[in-house]
Amino acid sequence: MHRLDEDTRPSKWLKRFDTRWRPRWAKISGEISPMPAPNDAGVGPKDPFAEHLGIRFFPTESGTVGAELTVATKHLTHQGMVHGGVLYTMAEAVLTKASTVHGVAANTLDVSVSFAVPARMGDRLRGVAEEVVLRRRTAVYTVKIKNQHDELVAVFQATALRMA
Repeated sequence: MHRLDEDTRPSKWLKRFDTRWRPRWAKISGEISPMPAPNDAGVGPKDPFAEHLGIRFFPTESGTVGAELTVATKHLTHQGMVHGGVLYTMAEAVLTKASTVHGVAANTLDVSVSFAVPARMGDRLRGVAEEVVLRRRTAVYTVKIKNQHDELVAVFQATALRMA
């Protein structure tokens, strides 16, 4: 008799292929390893997309992580303001690095964002993560992004699932 879930289960051949060839294929194709190498600043795992956007990371006095970005034309919308996705990426990258400071991998579960002041060409943005709650399986963070005039550009509240 044919079972309904038989088509969705991996075959023995696929399991054998996966365990035998996946490590070799990862080297050949350049897949990112599960434990990425630290970035140049030594702050958490490497983040290629954030680096592509020009986001630089730094450790803070409170033991968390911060990021800086100088706004260029590639970050702007057609209205001359920084794209919300750039701000979100900056906050998410800071959150990811802050949530791994304790040596435990974490994934973002929920994010809430409020945009206060538009950022424009040439602004120097600085985002800092603050750990609000740290539990065994979850953590809550607030990321505040400010410009060079110390004006609040955006606030992110996020919950992370810790893989402890």
